[in-house]
Amino acid sequence: MKIKYLTFEIAQNCNMDCEFCFSFWRKEKNELSTEQVKEIIELMNKKGLEAINFTGGEPLLRSDIGVLLEYSKSLGLTTIISTNGILLKKRIEEIGDYVDFIGLPLDSSIASVHNAMRPIRSNKEMNHFEHFCELLD
Repeated sequence: MKIKYLTFEIAQNCNMDCEFCFSFWRKEKNELSTEQVKEIIELMNKKGLEAINFTGGEPLLRSDIGVLLEYSKSLGLTTIISTNGILLKKRIEEIGDYVDFIGLPLDSSIASVHNAMRPIRSNKEMNHFEHFCELLD
């Protein structure tokens, strides 16, 4: 059996406090190094991987996300990043050439419902729903 698509959780940290998040139980932050992530990507690529989705936590909190995306693209992989989008405008110049698809969360068409589900750790007053909509402009 070949694994053609991989969702790769490369980040444990996050800048949101979503109540439904399963990651609250993680007490140790043992993220893989850049080289360890590259080794896994290369191994999976040799086994027939076609697409990789970087997720977390929040993958844009990793300082090396651009390097990892660029490396994946250099191997011919379709690259995807699943992000809450808070840092997307800040980092898009760095990653944009290496991303085929960006996954963003939308939990409701009602702003208050969405925002209640996705409070932002560093800025509880930030309106994530509005931020999401601005990303689409």
